[in-house]
Amino acid sequence: MREEVSRGLVAEGREDKASLAAQPEMTMVEELPGSPADGWRLLRFDAVPHASASFCVAYGPERQVFYLTERPDRFAAFTRAAGVRVTGPAEAVALARTYLATTRSMNAYAQVVTSVDELDVLGYLDEEDQRRLDAARERLRPVLSDPFAVVSADGFEVTFYIQRGSIVERRTLAVAADGAVTGRAEELVDDLPAPISL
Repeated sequence: MREEVSRGLVAEGREDKASLAAQPEMTMVEELPGSPADGWRLLRFDAVPHASASFCVAYGPERQVFYLTERPDRFAAFTRAAGVRVTGPAEAVALARTYLATTRSMNAYAQVVTSVDELDVLGYLDEEDQRRLDAARERLRPVLSDPFAVVSADGFEVTFYIQRGSIVERRTLAVAADGAVTGRAEELVDDLPAPISL
């Protein structure tokens, strides 16, 4: 499978990632849950020791390869090639979650948050950090929720709340019936006392 993915990545114009995919001593491969199409696998290649070089691909039953990391356009090409159809809100949320996981940047940690209790913050807070955390919690407590979808003219509109380091944002994704996903983000908090590693 590694060699086939590597060849597919060359065809995608990603020779740098093709080399990593072919070398088990350089990358660990994990199959991600939530593939929206039968016979298709979502694969994450974790680069060792440089996590920022990690990447995700969709790998098809006929050895098709789509490079997904930071490439929403290739995610759309993948869903078209796989014949994805989204018919209900649960499917829309699941596809949007897959989109977020596979197209995100690997240069920074990000997580879905559903309550203020899930915020990743510094272990030790000085007085100023505590003030900022209290203000963020007060602002976010009535807002954060589980991901949800509502019907829209072209399919569904799905809302997630994401923490990226010191930023918490509302991510609204338009999920079309054919699996195409587009999105926008609105920052809600930008000064959360989060660990530097985020």
